[in-house]
Amino acid sequence: MKKEKLSVLIPDGEGDNFALSVLRCLGQVPDIRVSVLSQERWPSLRFSRHQSDFFLHNVDSFDRQRLDVILQVARQVKADIILPVNQPAIRLISKYCDEVHPIAALPPLPKPELMDIVSDKWLLAEYLEKENIPHPSTILYQTDKFREQDLVSLTYPILVKPLDRDGGEGIMYFAESSELSNYLKNTDRPEKLILQSYVHGYDIDCSVLCHNGEILAYTIQKALLPGKKRFEPAASIEFLYHEQVYDIVQRLMQILNWSGVAHIDLRYDERDKIPKIIEMNPRYWGSLIGSLVAGINFPYLACLTSKKINYTKPEYQYVNFSRLAISLKDSNMRKFNYSGMPFLLRDPLPELHKHFTGMFQKVLQKLAR
Repeated sequence: MKKEKLSVLIPDGEGDNFALSVLRCLGQVPDIRVSVLSQERWPSLRFSRHQSDFFLHNVDSFDRQRLDVILQVARQVKADIILPVNQPAIRLISKYCDEVHPIAALPPLPKPELMDIVSDKWLLAEYLEKENIPHPSTILYQTDKFREQDLVSLTYPILVKPLDRDGGEGIMYFAESSELSNYLKNTDRPEKLILQSYVHGYDIDCSVLCHNGEILAYTIQKALLPGKKRFEPAASIEFLYHEQVYDIVQRLMQILNWSGVAHIDLRYDERDKIPKIIEMNPRYWGSLIGSLVAGINFPYLACLTSKKINYTKPEYQYVNFSRLAISLKDSNMRKFNYSGMPFLLRDPLPELHKHFTGMFQKVLQKLAR
């Protein structure tokens, strides 16, 4: 008798965030069939050869109505596992996990209240301070409450960061007090900001899959080449082991009693000789394919964990990985063992769709002018 494939439902396939990378990771496992549910009609991953079924819905918000749609599709495809990818879907399914469990297994998921803390830059900074976990000095800026003397706890340079963005978007760098004071006096931005001491050193991150505070799998990566813009994710990374990083992340996961995946951004402070936690994203991450190349298939391990299939903590390889954005003519490419190119060549249609959709939108913008 032919063995039935494990059926996985990705309930949040809209957009071009991280669902395509999760889909490609699962696509490396022959005994998995992946269905995708999306609020967007033509997301890039709809064109991937790794998805077996695609379902469209028209529910905008992540609430009870969205959950009902997810459960309906899960029953239809006889999903063994529901695997949310981005924060809204992870939070929704975690909130209603008791209702989902009878229908499909779930990977480890964080409690909604913990997600709210770690995904908010200010609440995370407060939590790290309370638990005495290394992090840069940070204060909250609110227009109606801010006083110049509040800056005394910070050292220049100072970074200004919006609370509701990630990927380095919106971060501003101020080397002197006059520059920062002038900016704060003239800004009309209504949202809250944090002001944070700049850490002199280098970026080093840690990705984890945890269950009840125990790290089941992890990778540590150091930036080799920066992104095109300052504070963007690195264009090239080096997977390595860093004992201090692991110890700090392990301690944080234990204190949080964390369940689920997370990507923790740190910077190694070359003055204090210690890594400091910058932020934590309770979802899959942009360098997920790099983790796969290094030997850790996080989405698949999350599926195994959901089915209570035991496995030993996997070891990853100390390889270098570059994103596709790097020019093949760049002399620095000689330093890199791997890139995302093989995954694109084996599954090219999502990128072609993104490319031609982008070109079409640019043409429409020009015509509109």
